[in-house]
Amino acid sequence: MRKLFVIAFDHRNSFMTGFLGLNRPPTDRDRVLASTAKMLIFEALEAELERAALPDGEPAILVDPRYGKDVVKRARDAGIKCSIPVERSGQDELAFETTPFYRDIEDLEPDLAKVLIRYNPEGDRGLNQRQRERILELQEYCRSFGVALIVELLVPPTQDQVSALEGESPDYGHGYGYDYDTDLRPALSVQAVDELVTSGIDPDLWKLEGASTAQEFSLLASSACGSSQRDCGCLVLGRGADIDVVQRWVTAAASVDRYVGFAVGRTLWWEPLALWMSRDIDAAAAKRAIGENYRSLVDLYLEAERAN
Repeated sequence: MRKLFVIAFDHRNSFMTGFLGLNRPPTDRDRVLASTAKMLIFEALEAELERAALPDGEPAILVDPRYGKDVVKRARDAGIKCSIPVERSGQDELAFETTPFYRDIEDLEPDLAKVLIRYNPEGDRGLNQRQRERILELQEYCRSFGVALIVELLVPPTQDQVSALEGESPDYGHGYGYDYDTDLRPALSVQAVDELVTSGIDPDLWKLEGASTAQEFSLLASSACGSSQRDCGCLVLGRGADIDVVQRWVTAAASVDRYVGFAVGRTLWWEPLALWMSRDIDAAAAKRAIGENYRSLVDLYLEAERAN
């Protein structure tokens, strides 16, 4: 499978509440601002690729139809691979964004469809089963329609797991505590992937949380793709973590068979976009900064891959 480097900006509820800081339903003006911001992110990628093509791999975007429908059309015209989410934003249990769930896929004809699932193998069994069934339904549709499928897996802690940890360290990003990430999540992630694969879930790509070591990444990749008869690959996700954390994840993953790139969002565009929103920099400077952040992460991945 060819390497894929995805800049992700499919955030919807979190974009409105976290980035725009809204504590009320968005207005038409808010929605226009979100769409404008997402077009700026895409144009940053487009400008960076016009400056110089990637030395290896393919660029791609992950953007939502709610605020980024025009971006999807621009990406298709530019020949840039495009993925859209099909899950409803911010749900503990997987629910589809539209009824029927494939409406946006058929309307926009993206290269890939992405579904996010929050799945802890020690969590509610009924909830986990319902989520597996929904992904299998989506998977069957994607194969019949001819669109690739990305399964994004988050493994949030249960309350019992949080309570069992002592000396919980402060969050380093938009995620969980340090102890959970290093002490519990790696093994839980492998177990979660095993359960999903055993149920028949076999996507084209897995979008997986970072790990501390190449060995942990290797265990994840083996569980996700080891028994697959498809050209299966794994992407590192960013989860909004600080750039030094994402760099460590990318460096470790690049040496592992079946890892084929990354899908990183807020880490690359949050700060430049915030400066543009506050009018501390103009649009051109914001685009340049986002493009440079993206290019730096691609270069880091390829350098780490070559070193191994």
